Amino acid sequence: MHRLLIVDDVPIIVDHLSETLLEEVQLDVEVYKAYSGMQALEILMKNKIDIVLSDIKMPHMEGIELLQEIKVQWPSCKVIFLTSYNDFDYVQSALSLGAFDYILKTEEQSKIVQVVSRAIQSIEEEFTAKKLVEKAERHMKLAIPMLQKEYMMALLHGKSKNHARIEKDFAEIGMPLHSRFPVYLLIARIDSWRNISMRPEQDLLIFAVQNIMEECLGEGAKFISVVYEQSKMICFIQPKKSEAFLTEDEVWQRTFYFVKGILETIQNACRDLLRLPVSFVLSDQPCEWTGISEKFDRFLSLLAQEIGLQCEVLLVEGNHSPISEMETASANKVIGFSLLRKFQLMNFHLENGGEEQFTIVLKEVLGSLAEDECNDYLKMEIYHSLASIFMSYMNRHGLMRKVVEQVPIDKLFDTSNIISWVELIEYFKRLAECIFDCQNNDKDKSSHIIIDKVREYVHANIAGNISLTDLAEQVHLNASYLSRLYKNVTGIGISEYIASVRNEEAKKLLKETNMKTQDIAKAVGYLSGLAFTRFFKKCNDVTPQEYRNGK
Repeated sequence: MHRLLIVDDVPIIVDHLSETLLEEVQLDVEVYKAYSGMQALEILMKNKIDIVLSDIKMPHMEGIELLQEIKVQWPSCKVIFLTSYNDFDYVQSALSLGAFDYILKTEEQSKIVQVVSRAIQSIEEEFTAKKLVEKAERHMKLAIPMLQKEYMMALLHGKSKNHARIEKDFAEIGMPLHSRFPVYLLIARIDSWRNISMRPEQDLLIFAVQNIMEECLGEGAKFISVVYEQSKMICFIQPKKSEAFLTEDEVWQRTFYFVKGILETIQNACRDLLRLPVSFVLSDQPCEWTGISEKFDRFLSLLAQEIGLQCEVLLVEGNHSPISEMETASANKVIGFSLLRKFQLMNFHLENGGEEQFTIVLKEVLGSLAEDECNDYLKMEIYHSLASIFMSYMNRHGLMRKVVEQVPIDKLFDTSNIISWVELIEYFKRLAECIFDCQNNDKDKSSHIIIDKVREYVHANIAGNISLTDLAEQVHLNASYLSRLYKNVTGIGISEYIASVRNEEAKKLLKETNMKTQDIAKAVGYLSGLAFTRFFKKCNDVTPQEYRNGK
């Protein structure tokens, strides 16, 4: 929907043009009216106007002066002037200053509709014009490094398990790595910040470590790195190029040994130049993109093991030989880090309305309760973490009372009521479904409250000029958003609803009263009896008088 402002110091012209344009449903315009240039400026100050249809000569503020003010406030606004035959020179000046077109006041209604339609078409064409696309592409190029790093973080958190989707995403964001090839995973951890506690200083040092890694690794491999939890960096590494005299396996092996050999150089540079101790864990085999999150959990667990000095560690996955107790502890740590990531994902999806994604992760977490590898301590962590997630969310969003009416919440804080882990799995599933049902019901309820307020305002002001902006102010929403919301909930547009209310009220007055047609026209918001008659006939296929006579 486009906003159109009609400006003329003769009210009957403004009102007639308004009624004419509103009758043209295909234009889909919201019409504003001003009876002077100053009044027009007040409307333009508060509303984004797309098209202005204005008299070119008015007292106090002429059309060209108004045009100049409009171009300052809304440069893309299309200004169409209403002129007389003797205004030719004045019109030429207006066109040179950016007016869209002009219409002679003697032109027929169809000509006005035609020019307004052309203005709307021009607006839509400009919106998709090549210069805007090019501008968006330039901005995209600037944003690509950030998009790439955010996507890598999403892979680490297990948000994509589909090869085809990963390949498509890589192409869209210009990833410097190949989606069809696996990657070596490398984690770097800053072991100590040497009493540096300010975040900006830490950020500078992280940037410096990344630069050192880029200088050293960039000689023999392709890679991209992302920062994780402030003190860790994750690198995704692939061979830089293939050599004709080497097999594919040899290329990957050479890349592995290159990275492994350069890590000590990076450690020394970070210690000598930045006075930062850095530890590394490197995968001994390349990993498929769909398995990155599981590999990541294992690496985090390896870094958490108490091996040697716990400072400037150089670990290659598979090369360490922990005793059996450490092996068991390591398995539990992998599960623990995996659960932590999943709890973070659940919170994210819950807060951002991702019901489907939340349910998928919840099923994965609850599935751990049935696994033999998950000991009772980890199961208790799952129980308490889920209880905290659900309890916190219900409190923040005022859902507690509504949920309690359908699902008892005693199991969230009293473990004595838990008969088995299987029972707990079903309980959490039922609780999640109930929370989403209650939340969706609240959204529906709030939407219907807004719809009811809009309808109340329309019925109370049916004799006046009801604009979308007026309605939006009543419910404290953006006008465009209200328009979309109303149509989404009711299936019809607001303008259609207003027209239907006017039509029903007019039919009621025609049947139940002896009011004159002109008075009924005013009672339903039409200043012109002729415009009202056209509207009524369009809705009912008969004139008001014919309807009153029962035809």
